[in-house]
Amino acid sequence: SSNQNVYAKMAGRNIKNKVIEELTSLKKGTTEYIIDGTLTIYDEFPNDLLLPKYRHKLSQTSPLLKSSFLNTSYDVITDKLKFDNNYETFKDEFSSYSSNANIQQVVDKSNNKIVELRGYQDRYVVARIHNSTFQHVTSVVTQAQIDNATNDAALRAILANLRTIPNALVETFTYDPLVGMTSRTNFNGLTEFYFYDVFNRLFLIKDNEGNITKRICYNYAREVE
Repeated sequence: SSNQNVYAKMAGRNIKNKVIEELTSLKKGTTEYIIDGTLTIYDEFPNDLLLPKYRHKLSQTSPLLKSSFLNTSYDVITDKLKFDNNYETFKDEFSSYSSNANIQQVVDKSNNKIVELRGYQDRYVVARIHNSTFQHVTSVVTQAQIDNATNDAALRAILANLRTIPNALVETFTYDPLVGMTSRTNFNGLTEFYFYDVFNRLFLIKDNEGNITKRICYNYAREVE
């Protein structure tokens, strides 16, 4: 951990529901093998949040004997984790969170950056941007602009400015809160629209030009056009 005492703080707050290591094993006869694994390293973020900072995957090319695998443990003295050396050095990094603990920026192990902007009182992702940084993205579109959008069309117009970021791949979304997604604009700037019936069930999808691409009929057969 880059900040000392993160695991001690988790223990002090009685936080016991955070997954640190997740393993998948396979048994052949009496011998058990580890075939996949994920290790999550936690850190302290602004607003006193204790959240994932790094995620490592096992790099084995063949199954590992479980009997020789080092299960992750916590060293109270150093406040660090001890873990098996088969985990990759390269990792995914969660470098920024909102005050509600939602991820704002991820840098994957290949150094690809993915930024997420949220709206609707931080409940829904309204934009996902590849190949840029949270700092750059929020200099183009601010949280205040997102929050002050009065309708779907206004929000789409605001988020369209993200497509001016050089080399960025941008997806944007609008929602009817507690109902569902109302539009999705893809990397190419084409928008798909979603419509719901009086029971808040998706029943119609239209493309960028207003053509119906799918109609869902809620009868016993649940026909799809």
